[in-house]
Amino acid sequence: MDAHLNVGGREQRFVFRDRRILLLAPETPIGVRRGSEIHGLHVFLKAEILAEVASEVFDRDAKSLEIVSTFGFDDPGMRLLLDSLNYALSEPGPHSNLKVEHLSRVLAIDVLSKHVASTRANCTQAAERLTTKQARLVTEYIHEHLSSEILLNDLAKLAGVSRTLFIQRFKASFRQTPHRYLMETRIRRGQELLATTTLPLTHIAMICGFADQSHLSMSFRRAVGMSPSQYRKCTS
Repeated sequence: MDAHLNVGGREQRFVFRDRRILLLAPETPIGVRRGSEIHGLHVFLKAEILAEVASEVFDRDAKSLEIVSTFGFDDPGMRLLLDSLNYALSEPGPHSNLKVEHLSRVLAIDVLSKHVASTRANCTQAAERLTTKQARLVTEYIHEHLSSEILLNDLAKLAGVSRTLFIQRFKASFRQTPHRYLMETRIRRGQELLATTTLPLTHIAMICGFADQSHLSMSFRRAVGMSPSQYRKCTS
């Protein structure tokens, strides 16, 4: 691809080889004049995804991480993520949106771990904790709605704060992300049911809020070190 890029009022010519990546920092104005036909995949990461990943994975405020625009670089790992996202976006089925959400977060991690020029270490203060009332409302809601889909937006609304602020304060209060807390709660409930009932695994998966039995088995093995069936035998 032969193109002239006007970034921030400065124009440069680039000749991109096949399957090269152009990374543009957030809120960066750009103009493109092409000298040949362009076939490309455009992926836009939402600001809230970058903010959540910065907080949950890097324990930083996204505003303190300066993403650097980079043009025409080769990154096989990032290419694989982009191809996977492209496939998931066009893939039919009930789990395609879940795949897109997780792949987007992985891509955000890749960007923030490789393309941040500088950090302002002292610009963020330690996150405030949730109040006792907020923490009680949120944890009670999680336990009461464990079999249902529990969304971060709903938990943040319950606490009366923004989604990003909720993640920061929850992590400060519980020393783990809301997602990790939810998964551990689902696993603990699964352990209780495996040890005290003879319910089939499909029912236990539904009660605990897993998508299906295979989702339960995969998550349980990762957390406990054995399959649900093996755990049931050990506790019977």
